[in-house]
Amino acid sequence: MGFVQLSTRVGLAWIPEPASEPEDVLVVDVGDSFVDLRMNKADGSISWGMAGPRETLSESPLTCKWTKTIDSRGTPSGSSDIGSFEDLPNGDAIEKGSMPNPAKGGQVMEYEEFWRGVPTKGSSWPIAWILESQGDDKKTFLGRIGNYYVALNQPKEGAFGAVREDFEDGKWTTKYAVSATGLPSLKAANGCFDGEDTWKAGETITISGEQYKVLAHEKL
Repeated sequence: MGFVQLSTRVGLAWIPEPASEPEDVLVVDVGDSFVDLRMNKADGSISWGMAGPRETLSESPLTCKWTKTIDSRGTPSGSSDIGSFEDLPNGDAIEKGSMPNPAKGGQVMEYEEFWRGVPTKGSSWPIAWILESQGDDKKTFLGRIGNYYVALNQPKEGAFGAVREDFEDGKWTTKYAVSATGLPSLKAANGCFDGEDTWKAGETITISGEQYKVLAHEKL
């Protein structure tokens, strides 16, 4: 199986400040692509949504580069962040790097993020994929790992949109939906888009009349 990782963040520290966790974060990594949605716990607004290619620069220490094809914070397409990871005794991982701090006017600052893997074993839908839309008027990324689904949309005009849906207690739940008009819903599709178990990386498929390229597709 290729690379599949579902992660949530459990702490963020802007050095030298102490760590806290003001956001609900879910990151879908499949193959060489990622979809990352960070929602403000206080009001359910989008703190940060981004998606694009992910590259491993080093295995020891594990160092990755995330290039943002779409970015809710408006940074130019193709901008990137780099972070290095260390495993912690409790099974979590700490990521260290530098990136713009929106609370400081976008000043680039050193940070530490604490990440925890989200279990995918036993998923009702043992499949993982990331799709990228092929239209010109907007750019949409859809990402799924098992019982978790994230959809992000950046139109040329208008608000950045996001949907997160989780399968919990035997049913799909819309956890977040912001400016989500037109974003495909796994909940509405009863947990499975047509033919998704047979998709192959590199092919073009159609969902709700819109074409998407399959960037990555894996069985769990």
